[in-house]
Amino acid sequence: MTYKSLTQEELTALMAHTSPHSFPHNVECLHAFMGLPVLTEPAVSENTAAACIVLLRHFLDSIKEWVDTMDSQVHEVEEALNGTDVDVKEDTLTDLAVNIGSLSIMCRSMAMSLGIPMEDVQEALVASVLTGRDDPIPAVKTIMFGVV
Repeated sequence: MTYKSLTQEELTALMAHTSPHSFPHNVECLHAFMGLPVLTEPAVSENTAAACIVLLRHFLDSIKEWVDTMDSQVHEVEEALNGTDVDVKEDTLTDLAVNIGSLSIMCRSMAMSLGIPMEDVQEALVASVLTGRDDPIPAVKTIMFGVV
């Protein structure tokens, strides 16, 4: 099966519902649409702890399901990418993009539910690797809770 592509007009109309420069904004819109919490700073109070645990368990179940799905498709992906049919390769890469994108959204969504500034956290993690720091935790804690 070959997936259909959108026309430029269809794609433009679809993408008008998101911001091309703000993944956090897009996840916030998704949360508003789905009625999920949006926290702008790290905070879990006694009132929200139970809800956070429920969200975390749902998140972990979603990740396990994602891993199982990806694991079951590895052989198909290998065959498709080693094959000669361009349409099959494109569809396979499209499926991978959807799956990887979905995982990214799940992670960003969970972070937003807890008020974790993922953009900044990811920058601190990359900066730690690029500067040879073995432990990114002090940088992440500083980003989340401020300078000592």
